Amino acid sequence: MSGKKALFLLVAMLLAESLQAFSLIINLYTGPSIGYLVSAAVNPSNGYIYAVDSQHNDVVIFDPYNYSFIGTINVGVEPIYITYANGYFYVVNNKSGTISVINPQTNTLVKTIYVGGSPQSVVVDLKNGYLYVVDNGIEIFTQSGQEVATLLKGFTITSIVFDPYTGFVYVAGNNPFVVPNNIVSQINGTKILRNVSMFIYAPSQLVVGNNEVYGISTTSINVFNPYNISNYTTHSLSLILSFPCAVVYALGNIYAFSEGYEAVYVINVSNGQVSTLTPSAIYVGFSLSFSLPGQISDIVYDPKTNMLYVTGTPPNPIYVINPITGAYLAIGSQIQAQYAVYDNVTGDLYVANYQADSIYVLNNGKVIGIIPSINSPSLITYNTYNGVLYITNGGELVAENPYNGSILWKASAGKDAVALLYDPVDNLIYVADNSSNLVLAISPSNGSVISAIQVGNNPVALTYDPQNGLVYVANYNNESLSVINGTELITTIEVPFKPTAVAYGDGIILVGGEKVVSKPYSFPVILNYYLAGIEGVKTQFTIELNSTPELIAYYKGYAIITTSGLFNPVKLLVVNPSNGQIVSEKSVNVSFPTSVTIDPNEGLVYITEEYPYNQIYAISFNNLISTPPISSNTTTIPTTTTSSSTTFTYTSTSISSKTTTQIYSSTESAVPSSSSGSSSFLIIIAVIIVVIAGVIIALRRR
Repeated sequence: MSGKKALFLLVAMLLAESLQAFSLIINLYTGPSIGYLVSAAVNPSNGYIYAVDSQHNDVVIFDPYNYSFIGTINVGVEPIYITYANGYFYVVNNKSGTISVINPQTNTLVKTIYVGGSPQSVVVDLKNGYLYVVDNGIEIFTQSGQEVATLLKGFTITSIVFDPYTGFVYVAGNNPFVVPNNIVSQINGTKILRNVSMFIYAPSQLVVGNNEVYGISTTSINVFNPYNISNYTTHSLSLILSFPCAVVYALGNIYAFSEGYEAVYVINVSNGQVSTLTPSAIYVGFSLSFSLPGQISDIVYDPKTNMLYVTGTPPNPIYVINPITGAYLAIGSQIQAQYAVYDNVTGDLYVANYQADSIYVLNNGKVIGIIPSINSPSLITYNTYNGVLYITNGGELVAENPYNGSILWKASAGKDAVALLYDPVDNLIYVADNSSNLVLAISPSNGSVISAIQVGNNPVALTYDPQNGLVYVANYNNESLSVINGTELITTIEVPFKPTAVAYGDGIILVGGEKVVSKPYSFPVILNYYLAGIEGVKTQFTIELNSTPELIAYYKGYAIITTSGLFNPVKLLVVNPSNGQIVSEKSVNVSFPTSVTIDPNEGLVYITEEYPYNQIYAISFNNLISTPPISSNTTTIPTTTTSSSTTFTYTSTSISSKTTTQIYSSTESAVPSSSSGSSSFLIIIAVIIVVIAGVIIALRRR
């Protein structure tokens, strides 16, 4: 899909077609413009995170309780470090040679201390208020900016920490012109109490915790006696870390970010055992890991929330990580809205954020919360009785508490889950597995598979009929609908095209699809696109469209359809299923819609978009149907076609009904079908050839 999407974007730019923008764009990210967050600290009074943005010369304030940005404070030029001490934040401004002092009670800059040079970091002695500034060695200043001492001149300082229990400052550094060139120093006031020379196990990072001082290198952890650092023990790490650039002590362990592998590791301080917190890594003599997106610079721990906060580069400059489970969510501008579902009980819209491993909660067009979720959530539905969310991420299905994000259970979702829905009558979850041609009927209590139901080839979409309690499965390659009653397949309805989408509305099953009408092996491949209304087992109407109907929803007697095609802009159609008339047709400024759902309370149609990342579209239904009706293209597909001599027939199997409760609105739960790739492949290749040829011609003309 990635290549196809990239090609679509390229073609869209070449065509430069202006799309009609009539929707309300909801930005899921509403924080300030953020650059590289290089350092962070926690306000112990309220748990807010203060992070320095070196690109914009700001301190960004983040509320971790509702995952929102509070504001920014402008400081000096190129701030690169921040720390909290004595009720204030101290910010090191590398280019302006100053220390900015911020009062978090008012979030204002109250003092600027000039220290000169190019300061790198600072710690504050809580006893005497001295500032220990890392530059060319350690320069010690008073709060008024008077320099009182310089220590370790000529040394490159890699880490400096202050221990509030002992009142000592501890420093790790190196000097290539001194033998041995690596030292750990213990400082009291303006004097060095001890210098400990280090060889193989010289630490690059220091951290204080549990009345100990810990030194971390790529291969070892040193545990120093905080009162006499000459007494220390060394444990070899079970996993070699590549450049541990940030460390923090929390919950009895050390959490280290390894820059080379872009992963967060947990170090057991008693024996040096290393485990991977997030993301997962494979150890094969060296660490090979999947990486967190972006470059990470700092890691801090908040004892109030018991969470780790990792800062780094945009588009998601802050990660919130559970130090126990490793679950994380990303906060920032890169929000890949994969799928959405509307909760009729709470009135909330849940949007799965594929990129940031989270669920966004919207109400009345505004983000009201962010719930941590599984890695790469895509499909989402909910239990109408208890509100529990069911979410897939490819091969895994989880039940999640929507109020706190806790995972209730995990289960298999098959090999290639492409559609998901909940049946409130049979109390079952259905997952369509595209690669195995199965629909899994799953227990919502524990995730166990009750039945694996064989359906047609390449199931791509599911819908539920609340009048008879049946589930309909669109089978792309079989040109059919499978009908499921509980845990059994009861019949198959053949349709005269390859179905790509299906939805229920007022007794009619709406099916969208496409059909190859060009001769076999001919080029270019020609497709026709259709929407059909099926009642019982018979087709009541068929409408010819201009591009593939990918998503269908139903509201107030109308079918709402998104269409897309390689050379066509995405359109939003409103169809009256009772007569097959197209009531409205509008182009929408959406490149790759992933779901369409309805908010019946507000009368809004929500369209989630995979690209660009940070938007969903809320469209007033009244605005859609206000457009004058377009003449319908209602057609009858012949029972035979000259190109393939295929006969279309319909089964006469009767469909029985079950006692059901009426569902207010119906929303299709499916990932846009990729099964049509075989028929579109030659078109894609042709476009690539045309584009490459155009580039070559343009270069030759230069």
